[in-house]
Amino acid sequence: MTIRAVVFDLDGTLVEFKLDYKTLRADVINLLASRGLPRSLFSLKESVFNMLRKAEVSMRNNGKGEDEIREIRDAILSIADRYELEAARRTNLISGVIPTLKALKGMSLKMGLFTINGVKATEYILQRFRLKGFFDVIVPRDFVPSTKPDPAHLREAL
Repeated sequence: MTIRAVVFDLDGTLVEFKLDYKTLRADVINLLASRGLPRSLFSLKESVFNMLRKAEVSMRNNGKGEDEIREIRDAILSIADRYELEAARRTNLISGVIPTLKALKGMSLKMGLFTINGVKATEYILQRFRLKGFFDVIVPRDFVPSTKPDPAHLREAL
């Protein structure tokens, strides 16, 4: 089998993303509670995206319309964007990333990037570390209906 492409995740693979997950999750839970969803439905230990899925199911089960669900989704993702952009300013490039990307590019491989981060933080990091030019495709969460671990996110990068 010939390798023709390599797809990278951003945080934890190319950069050390310094996101305050606990505070982000607490803010999301506070938002959901302020909109009438029970706090007991959510945990600081679960991902924001899992909270979002639970909120959507609960809202549908309680007769809420798609506009209201979309409004909650947008509010949650706005909170995530704010925390991610703040974290992007403190993020560090992992040692050896640039030489590795250069070597792979020198092998004429197609290179993709997919990340659960939003487009704003992703673009900021790519610009800050001058990484954008290495990738043929970049797929942040904003570009897919379902994020990893859903395979649709990776398929979009391929």
